Amino acid sequence: MPKALLYRFAADATCDSLAAQGIALLREPQPDAVLGQWLQGLLAETAQEDKRGGDASGKPKHSARRWDDAALADFAGLSSTVACECPRHLAELLMQLAHFESYSAECEQRSPADAELHRYLSALAADSRARFEDALEHVALLEGLLLPPSRA
Repeated sequence: MPKALLYRFAADATCDSLAAQGIALLREPQPDAVLGQWLQGLLAETAQEDKRGGDASGKPKHSARRWDDAALADFAGLSSTVACECPRHLAELLMQLAHFESYSAECEQRSPADAELHRYLSALAADSRARFEDALEHVALLEGLLLPPSRA
């Protein structure tokens, strides 16, 4: 899912960080026609990626992990203004999903049905991981927590 941010003021370092995370940026104010073209372009780009759906080998294309286990463990140890332990739980879930994604992708395949099952499980884990990465980013931004540097 595309991420876009329309902003009025931001430090260059903030813009660089957001752009490195794949967030499309546009400084406002902009005329409505420019905003419409910008958003149309983002949607068209997403539609192209969805149509491709995989790489040359036919394997589904999934986003790479944003953070490795060490970065997630560091993040889990940060203090938060949230009374619950959501940041820590999200970091732990991300590590578990990433490990299951790898396991499923490399699992020994005994039959075509087994291979299809593991492709499905790997894709499901990758999609879930990407969504939980978005959740971790959302919690961090709301709570003012510093995200680990992205691996991308």
